[in-house]
Amino acid sequence: MENNQATQKLGKRIKKLRKGKMLTLDALAQLSGVSKGYLSRIESGQNDPSYSILLKISRAMCISASSIFDEEDNAAPYSITRVADRKRHAYKNDIREYVQWDLSGNVVNKKMETQLLEIPFVDKTIYEHDDERFFYILSGTVRCINGEVLDAGDTMYVSQNTPHCATSLGDEVAKVLIVCCK
Repeated sequence: MENNQATQKLGKRIKKLRKGKMLTLDALAQLSGVSKGYLSRIESGQNDPSYSILLKISRAMCISASSIFDEEDNAAPYSITRVADRKRHAYKNDIREYVQWDLSGNVVNKKMETQLLEIPFVDKTIYEHDDERFFYILSGTVRCINGEVLDAGDTMYVSQNTPHCATSLGDEVAKVLIVCCK
C-alpha cells in the first residue's frame, strides 16, 4: 500500500469482511494459515500485507482478493477494467519493493486472479503458493529462481506449492502478467 492511511483502510475492510462472514480472528487464522497476531495487526493498520497474504485471507473467507479493495460488494458475472481505473498497489518492506495492479475486477465465483506486476530488481523472497500461476513477460528481462532468463513474450507456468521467485535484469523494470488459478 502507498501510505499508512491506505494500510488502515485496508485493515478496516478486512475486519468488516471477516465479521460479515461471522469469523473470529482465531477461525480466520486457522482457515488462512496466517497467524492470529499478524491478522490482528493487519486489521488495526499496523502491518501492510503482501498480495500473497491477501490471497490467503480472501480464499479463507471465500471471496476474491479484489473484493478486499472494493468498497462496494457489487459483484457481476463479467468485469471490464479500464486502464485509468486499475487499482495500483505498491508494497515496500525491508526485503522488497514492488508494484502490482489487480486486473480481475469484481466477478462472481471467480476461479482465477489476474495481476500486472512490476518485478523488482532486488527480491530475496522465495514464494510458494497453494494455487497454480502462469506468468507472461510483457516487457523487460527476468531471472527466475532456477537461473533461467525470460524475455518479453516468454512464459512460465508454476505448479501449486512450487518455490519460485524472479528479479528484473538490465535497465528496465520487467512487467509481467500473472494469472493465478485456484
